[in-house]
Amino acid sequence: MTPINEVPVGKFVRLAFNVVYVIKNNFKDNYALIPIEGHVSKDQLWDVKVYVYKRFNKEWIERAKAVLREANLDKSPIVDNLTYIENLAILKSYESK
Repeated sequence: MTPINEVPVGKFVRLAFNVVYVIKNNFKDNYALIPIEGHVSKDQLWDVKVYVYKRFNKEWIERAKAVLREANLDKSPIVDNLTYIENLAILKSYESK
């Protein structure tokens, strides 16, 4: 189990029995997650421990892309252009594996 503040961007993790994708983490005071299976609780603590997946389903990649695109189109404050481009590149690299 790894503390959420040590998980790099682009990882799929299990958080409170839900699968989520880390789209932003500055390792100091904030992180952002998008739901893949289940939902993201808004009251998660900073040092909560999560399971980081080393293997993941191909469907998770497609779901992460869809949610990321939707958040970018809706001009979400969590997903700026740089975050969007960075995560899209990470997800595309996963497809080739």
